[in-house]
Amino acid sequence: RFLDVNPTDADGWRNMVILNMMDDNYAEAIKVSEKALEYNPDNTDLYGYVAGCYHQRKEYPKAISLYEKILTMTDSTDLERNADIITAMGDIYSELKDSVKTVECYERALKIDPINSGTLNNYAYYLAQRGEDLDRAERMAALAIKDEPDNANFIDTYAWVYFAKKDYTKA
Repeated sequence: RFLDVNPTDADGWRNMVILNMMDDNYAEAIKVSEKALEYNPDNTDLYGYVAGCYHQRKEYPKAISLYEKILTMTDSTDLERNADIITAMGDIYSELKDSVKTVECYERALKIDPINSGTLNNYAYYLAQRGEDLDRAERMAALAIKDEPDNANFIDTYAWVYFAKKDYTKA
């Protein structure tokens, strides 16, 4: 195997991890990622894949811990990356039904990067699910779609916000 000959090849490891994730084989993706990190201990992308796998496996404390580690390793001037990481943490807290931490994460992410389309979308969806602050959710969903007009997830969120507002025609 190529990685046996060149174990420091982060791109090769990344490809193996992604292939396992595409097969929904998150346990193997974690195993491969952890091996990759032995040779690439500063690669935040590899840590991100592991965190994402733990999230998919509903091993939330492990995912949160890794996202926090990635934050400490990420350049503070990389606003989009920092917002993405904090948004992922907010998504996990949402699944854990911890509304305080969910809102804290989404607000923190928007403070860092106010036009982050992923954050705007996920926060809008969260608000629509709860039936809270739906006018703000509509504005956030509209901004996300403006940035990525063909993103099916964003379009779905926008429709969901209208549904929550009982505007069934627009939904």
